[in-house]
Amino acid sequence: MAVDVKKIIHELVVPELREIKAEMKNVQTEIKRLDEKIELQGARLEDKIDAQGAKLDGKIDSIHNEMGSEFRRLNEKIDLTLEF
Repeated sequence: MAVDVKKIIHELVVPELREIKAEMKNVQTEIKRLDEKIELQGARLEDKIDAQGAKLDGKIDSIHNEMGSEFRRLNEKIDLTLEF
C-alpha cells in the first residue's frame, strides 16, 4: 500500500511540481526582463530631466544677464537724471 501511494504521488504530483517549477522560472525571467526595461526607461527619463534642467539653467542665466544689463541701464539713466 505504501508503495502504491508513493507511485501515485510520483505519477501525479511530481509532474505538476515540475510544471510549477518551469512556470516559476518563466516568471523569474519575465521579472528580470521587466526590471531591465524599467532601469533603461529610468535612465532615459533621468537623461531627459538632466537635459531639461540644463536648458532651464541656460534660460535662467540668460534672464539673469538681461536683468543685470537692464538694471545697469536704469542706473545710468537715474544717475544722468540726478546730475541735471
